Amino acid sequence: MAHDNNPWEKKGTSTAVSNPFIQASVSPKSSGGSDLNLMRILRVWPLAILGALLGLGIAWIMLRYAVPVYQASMRISMKEDISATAAMPTTTFNIRDPFNDKVDMIKSPTVSRLVVEDLQLHYTAISKGQLKNKDLYHTLAWRAWNKSGEPGPFSFVIHMAGSPKLFSWSRGNSSGKAQWNQPFLMGEDSVVVFTNARFDADAEIICTKQDVWSAARVVAAGIKLGTQPQSFTMDVSYADEVPSRAVDILSKLADAYDKSTIEYKNKSLKQSIHFIQERLLPLASELDSLETEIARFKTSKKITSSGTGASSGYLTKSETLDRELSVVNMQHQTLDLVQRYINNPRTKDENLSLVGLTDSYLQGLVMNYQLVRQERDKIAEVTTTDNPNRISIELQLDKAKNNIDVQINNYRTLLNLKQRDVTTQLGQVNALYENAPIDEKRLLEKQRQQNIKQSLYLLLFQRKEEAAISLASTTSETRVLSPSSYSGPISPKSGQLYAIGLALGLLIPIAIAFIKELMNHSITSKKQLQSLISAPILGTIDLAENAADKLYVVGQEDRSAVAEQVRAIRTNLRFYTPPHQPLYVLLTSSFSGEGKTFVSGNLAKTFALQDLRVALLEFDMRKPKLTKKLGLSPQFGLSSALMGQSKFEDIIIVDKDSPKLHLFPTGIIPPNPSELMSNKYMDALKVFLDANYDVIIIDTPPIGLVSDAQLLTPWANVTLMVVRFGLTPKQEVIELEELNKTGTLGNLAIIFNGVKTSGYYGYKYSPYYYKNKYGNEYYQSNKKKKKQNFFSKIFSKQ
Repeated sequence: MAHDNNPWEKKGTSTAVSNPFIQASVSPKSSGGSDLNLMRILRVWPLAILGALLGLGIAWIMLRYAVPVYQASMRISMKEDISATAAMPTTTFNIRDPFNDKVDMIKSPTVSRLVVEDLQLHYTAISKGQLKNKDLYHTLAWRAWNKSGEPGPFSFVIHMAGSPKLFSWSRGNSSGKAQWNQPFLMGEDSVVVFTNARFDADAEIICTKQDVWSAARVVAAGIKLGTQPQSFTMDVSYADEVPSRAVDILSKLADAYDKSTIEYKNKSLKQSIHFIQERLLPLASELDSLETEIARFKTSKKITSSGTGASSGYLTKSETLDRELSVVNMQHQTLDLVQRYINNPRTKDENLSLVGLTDSYLQGLVMNYQLVRQERDKIAEVTTTDNPNRISIELQLDKAKNNIDVQINNYRTLLNLKQRDVTTQLGQVNALYENAPIDEKRLLEKQRQQNIKQSLYLLLFQRKEEAAISLASTTSETRVLSPSSYSGPISPKSGQLYAIGLALGLLIPIAIAFIKELMNHSITSKKQLQSLISAPILGTIDLAENAADKLYVVGQEDRSAVAEQVRAIRTNLRFYTPPHQPLYVLLTSSFSGEGKTFVSGNLAKTFALQDLRVALLEFDMRKPKLTKKLGLSPQFGLSSALMGQSKFEDIIIVDKDSPKLHLFPTGIIPPNPSELMSNKYMDALKVFLDANYDVIIIDTPPIGLVSDAQLLTPWANVTLMVVRFGLTPKQEVIELEELNKTGTLGNLAIIFNGVKTSGYYGYKYSPYYYKNKYGNEYYQSNKKKKKQNFFSKIFSKQ
């Protein structure tokens, strides 16, 4: 047997021996065909470095054009109102922490509204920039008014007019010119813009006025409080893009809280004084009438003393009990006033009084209800019933009302118990004097009524004086321990942003590679293939250049890596060669495109280079590719020969470079390939091939699509299944293993075709890379390989 000087093979004719590939075949490992490769994932480090640099660049750009936010802070002390708490004894239901009330109050929109109005924060001026805008707080200020006071929310735009004293404005379809620091008309509204700054000629300033309550809610939401346990001090902070505005807001916040608290206390005290005054006037008249009536009674009955010792004791006891009963009745009346106030929206604040109530928790609930209702009334003037802010505050009112109702019921229960006890004691005292003389009893009754009125009068007068004293002595509860100030910006945080950019830049390429590994369902390594199928892997073939355009890459002078790999497969096929008989090699695949035709042609070519008689049969009668790649279109072929229309020797096409390589083309595509391959002429073809050839290469259709290949399996000494790198799905190999276990394909062996030595799956860490790297001096090619761009191939997929 002749040889083609293959340095990978020993000279001499090989004889049939036991097949080491078949002996070495083992059951596949139960790994599920996973090809997760950590080294392959880490191979994307150049992209990770590039991503890190890109992430740092994006972070720098964000820091360059982000608007910094500054945080101002201060520390305040909020002392307890001793006079107020001393005047109101603690009850069973007084479980509310007064300090928490102060915390809620200082964060409320009601207090923030005073800050907004004082600093005019609902008027804003923004200088529009190309990439970021600038707030002109303290640089430009403006105000608007009309006959009704301040107008509703609106906005307008200012442009420079070319003169340092003038500017142009536009609002909707209206426009005009005006002078800085001088009032001008904008429709029915008067506007004035204050500034001493000079602006660029192309500057654009957007002036906006919003609702005071909207601005107050924004300020209230930005106030952050930090309290200490068992302490009346708190740290107050506020963040803003304009540091001076944050400082101003905190500076005004303590004053606004004091002002709001004092105003509310004074209002409550004034309401109590008014209510008491209205009660005192009729009481004074009633006392005068009673005194006159008692004097007349004594004169008419000629009574000169106030009574006996027993009657004097009776008056003293009954007076004490009547005073207690009067206090209870007054508290009942106050509770009735509170209920009418919360149940009737038309009840005015001046008709409410909390005189006599000793439950500080209930007082706090009513005070909070008043604040929320006042805020609701102001919002109702400028909004509709479906406004979200109005709906929210209505819900707050309902919740506050429910809390007051519960507390009133509890308070009434306590009052009813006390009233029942006092009434019982009063009945016992009255029973002791049932037998007293009639005139004395009538006098005692009148004196008792006088004492009741007098006690109530003195009680109310005392409350009035206490309220007047409290009104005159109302002072601030807040003391600033550390004035408001700010340091550097709190946002954006450059270190944190750079760290995030660096981490994302590094991890995203690695994450993409990892996802690519998890999403890959094709065969990408020999190790993976061995884990899925027990058939031997007879050889591997690298991805050949221009394999789609030409058929043969093996030649007499060709020493390329692909050519040597085909020769290695040819050598391994010796172990399947029967003694003194031709070698039948059947090639098939799972589906079209896996390189079955390419392997068939080059395997036949390499056998022909050994001076063997080779027959290359194009039995892929449904989609023949051999003749197409060779540029041939014969009219006669295997289809006509198997129908008895042509002789076998007449359809042969002799290869011009290798005369002993004979191609048996398909010819005209038949309508019934399977039936044609089962007729009587197939036996004649087998006899013809046995007599005239040493090696018969059979190119058949994909076995995963049609059953034609199985019809030719009895001829084959070995069936070569072509598996394409990066293309053949793992599931197809798993199904192929089932066919191998049943012996359907005879002696099955695998050709791993199209293996990449570059790109993501085939670069340095591929085992095939090192063979090519260290075999460069042994391999030769008729054409120089084109250099591939590393980054363009890094995620390429065959």
